[in-house]
Amino acid sequence: MSSFGPRPRRRHLVLSASAALATMLMAAPGASAQFTLAECAGSAAPGRGASFQNTAFTSFRNLYTTEGTGCGSAANGLLTWDGAGSGAGRRAFGERSAPNTNGDRDPNIRWIGSDEPPTQGQRDQMEKGPIVPGSAGVDLTVADNSPVHVVPVAIGAVAILTHLPTGCTSYGATGNDLFRDRPKTSLAALEDVFRGTATTWGDLIPTLEPNTAACRQAPIQRLVRRDSSGTTFALRQLLAKIDPANAADWKTRAGSASWPNEATAAVVKADTDGGSSLADKGIATPGTIGYVDLATARARGSQAYTWDAAQAVDRTFWLPLQSSTTDTGNYFDPQSDAQGYKLNNAARGANCSAVDPTGVPNSTLGDWSAADSTMSEDGYAACTLTYDILFDDSAAVYCKSAAEEAKARTIKDYFAKAVVSPAGQNTLPGSDYARVPATVIDTARAGVAAIGWNKGGAGRPCGDEQPPPPPAATVTPTPTPNTPPPPPVAPSNNVTVPSTRAVGTTIRLSLQLPGAGKVSITSSAKPKKGKAVTLAAKTVNVTKAGAQTVTLSLNAKAKSALRKDKKLKFTLKITYTPTGGTAKTVTKTITVKQPKSKSSK
Repeated sequence: MSSFGPRPRRRHLVLSASAALATMLMAAPGASAQFTLAECAGSAAPGRGASFQNTAFTSFRNLYTTEGTGCGSAANGLLTWDGAGSGAGRRAFGERSAPNTNGDRDPNIRWIGSDEPPTQGQRDQMEKGPIVPGSAGVDLTVADNSPVHVVPVAIGAVAILTHLPTGCTSYGATGNDLFRDRPKTSLAALEDVFRGTATTWGDLIPTLEPNTAACRQAPIQRLVRRDSSGTTFALRQLLAKIDPANAADWKTRAGSASWPNEATAAVVKADTDGGSSLADKGIATPGTIGYVDLATARARGSQAYTWDAAQAVDRTFWLPLQSSTTDTGNYFDPQSDAQGYKLNNAARGANCSAVDPTGVPNSTLGDWSAADSTMSEDGYAACTLTYDILFDDSAAVYCKSAAEEAKARTIKDYFAKAVVSPAGQNTLPGSDYARVPATVIDTARAGVAAIGWNKGGAGRPCGDEQPPPPPAATVTPTPTPNTPPPPPVAPSNNVTVPSTRAVGTTIRLSLQLPGAGKVSITSSAKPKKGKAVTLAAKTVNVTKAGAQTVTLSLNAKAKSALRKDKKLKFTLKITYTPTGGTAKTVTKTITVKQPKSKSSK
């Protein structure tokens, strides 16, 4: 068994020649238009992005400026790299995050890098570019839209950096409690520390001595990036796998600068953006645990994080990690060589060459946001792909001038001859990375091959020909509504009662009505003694305007009261409701007298 322990469950995929060809064809967005400039005839094309790529860039550029394999010494100075962080890189291409909320593209940057692959939303923003200021994502112009290729360029290791408290005088561990001279910890304890639920050095390394407030009981400080970082994203991919109960929270935070439980567990942020600042802060700050790519950790100086056997206790080193939460007996270092953690050891390379990333699409135009190289059990647990992002056609994004073509020509040559070429990939182990796995690099090469110039003549004009920006938004006046027609005249309810008279025990009403409708009549009378008597209500339908006679007959109770009192005074309420109109009530009174009997004549 090797000193790295067994490598179980290798998941290398072997593509047949036909499958590889199919992958390359699917990766290409279409035939790439030819450049009018010959190879190596380009001009300066600066890049910006992940500090994780700093050392890899130096190796790629050296190859690009080599005679024969690259463009030779004439290409010196054409390529520069600003390792300002993954977030800074994506913003340079138009990702709408603070302070670039309008999605403006940096006119000086022609390629970007990110350890955190863009989400579909971030990709859409970069492909569309600037929006109308103050709008809800309204594209300023579709003329500058172009697909972006997400090109995996290397795979590397995130080293967990420790600077033990100054009061620690011993690791307090021997034999199996050590891995290559340094103390062990568990992945579960690592997640607890970065989550802020484990807060002392004893929680991470229980064997540290002495067990006092100056060492084992001392607070552990999380040292983190202050910027949106792809290295942070990669670490959180690992942390999300360690404890599934916290996975959703880690994934929500992604590459942002926020950390759990900051109010109760110490967080120290790097002074400036980028991984180098974090590594330097860790060297200067005892009691911290941080993270950077292996190449940056080693580049801070030979006595920074490499382990020094000459010291009684070396307090600054990178931690070995368990293979996985299920394979807890095997530990791996971020470096590929067994002795590469030691001071002055010349071996280089990341212990990620056996890792098969998951969630990888078969095209550089696909969605890479689910790609994951952590905790594969085939090497170091904190490995990650790192990506460069390129426009499919810079003639559309910028304009189709000769100057812009020269910049685009340099990008095409640099990536084809150096970055994704076999020779370029072979430079990576010597720079403390690993080659992109064979199952992924073919996709990267197909994407680079598809990049072209002025495809389909869709490039934008330049200079005075530049289409003007959209006019300022104008306020459309509210149209004056047409005067609505007057509402229809309500039908008249002007009912009149020209006469009322009593004929025997019958009341006869003469009504004058303005039109069709309905008449309802109620009546009542109060005898001298007893309760009031009420005649039954009477309703009459009216079909036309004019005079209408309505009669009411006294009922038995009314007649009985009339015989006793000899006369009754009735109150009549006549309610007329015209068809389609409102009701009107008219009140009349009439006295009805007891008719004389025939025998009294």
